[in-house]
Amino acid sequence: MKKSLFSLLLLFSSIALGGSVNLAWNPPTVGPAPAGYNIYWGTVSGVYGPTPLQVGTVTTATVPNLTAGTQYFFALKSRDSAGAQSAAFSNEVSATIPFALQPPIVGVPVANP
Repeated sequence: MKKSLFSLLLLFSSIALGGSVNLAWNPPTVGPAPAGYNIYWGTVSGVYGPTPLQVGTVTTATVPNLTAGTQYFFALKSRDSAGAQSAAFSNEVSATIPFALQPPIVGVPVANP
């Protein structure tokens, strides 16, 4: 597979069950069009888990089930129809998953007997 040049742009993070991050990127500008993308993430910059989220030819994806209060680092690789990945990762972006807002606790006065 030819080396692909693309950039990963973090659009926004949103709260979902367990927290999630929505990612968007530009497709490669050189070489053949990818058959899909593999999204990698981890909690240390440059160190990603072994199992990527595989997405098709779309240029947006949501990474679900992330832990609130944790900073994550994301990068992706394009892949061809045979499953071969680009040699290099995209640029890296990071996001910290916010805690869900809890409703305020309101005291209810209790009447004295």
